[in-house]
Amino acid sequence: MLETAVVAFTTLFATIGPIDAAAVFAALTPDSTPRQRRSTAVRGALIATVILVLFALLGKSLLAGLGISLAALRTAGGILLLLIGIDMVFARPSGSTSTT
Repeated sequence: MLETAVVAFTTLFATIGPIDAAAVFAALTPDSTPRQRRSTAVRGALIATVILVLFALLGKSLLAGLGISLAALRTAGGILLLLIGIDMVFARPSGSTSTT
């Protein structure tokens, strides 16, 4: 049980990227008072926690109701990651001009 929790936490920590999220949060709230920032951060964390808990408790039922197996979801996620990786390797010019 503890091992599963550690793996889940580590995965979420790596996925969310708290350092990047903190930088985005700071950039989005430059004119807010410290109290407003704290309130916004707590509210965001609570909303995210509720969503994560709901999907943790009801996710399997939701997938079963939609007729999606866990193996199919993993396969689809792997294919999406593969396509994103291929797109990154063979990046197309974005339309910006080159100075070379």
